[in-house]
Amino acid sequence: KFLNGYGDQEPADVPPGWSDWRATVDYSTYSMWGYTLNENGRLRTYGRPFREVPRLYQTDVLARKAQSIVESRAGRGPFFVSLNLLGPHHEGRAIQRRTGLIVRPAPRHRRAAVALPARSASFNERDVSDKPLFIRRRVRPFGRGDLRRIQRVAVQRRRALLSVDEAVARVIGALRRTGELDDTYVIFTSDNGYLQGEHGIGSGKMLPYDASSAVPLLIRGPGLPGGAVSRELVANVDLAPTLLELAGAGSAATPDGRSLLPFARRPGLRSRR
Repeated sequence: KFLNGYGDQEPADVPPGWSDWRATVDYSTYSMWGYTLNENGRLRTYGRPFREVPRLYQTDVLARKAQSIVESRAGRGPFFVSLNLLGPHHEGRAIQRRTGLIVRPAPRHRRAAVALPARSASFNERDVSDKPLFIRRRVRPFGRGDLRRIQRVAVQRRRALLSVDEAVARVIGALRRTGELDDTYVIFTSDNGYLQGEHGIGSGKMLPYDASSAVPLLIRGPGLPGGAVSRELVANVDLAPTLLELAGAGSAATPDGRSLLPFARRPGLRSRR
């Protein structure tokens, strides 16, 4: 997955700077089957939207491609791979209506048992009198049907995440088998969180709450202490400067963020940000 709307006007366009480009073309991005990839300027469609062929499941296909790139580049000097997976993001509305699912998991995970975290103290918050008007307008107490729906959607998303877990394991496994892991920096993160009942909001991501704005950020690699946690305030805009520093590269433009490496190397380091 690249940018929202990528390929809807020029589906064969390949952005400059990439030696190997394989990206989903919108709006097919939001379908776990029947999506189209721009593969270095050549369009290829994988399956049909409502024919669930296991080997064509989008997460698995992209994971295999990332694994192949790692294996082909191993031992040939530095390389950069960006793997952006759709799951557990929802699929298109037409697919949701026909399947009854927010997002379809891989067939092998269709009935997988998943554990849901304990609900936070903010779940189904009823007294929002201290909140801004735009929050108060969106909040209403959940009924039984609302609670069942939130639970059902949470299970569906977690089942879709199982193949994401396996995709991460596949890439890490390829790095380990090729002897590249000890020399590779791996950054794991997401673009946004998602409200699932917190603060009385049934679903959404556009509100200033931790559930929607806080995302995981894990970094491993040479010179970084294992198992350490930094409490420094960081943001997605810091990723590009971090990658530039790792590559020993500069930028013609002044970046919005800053490199995370000082804080990754010295987890106790803090700034006044």
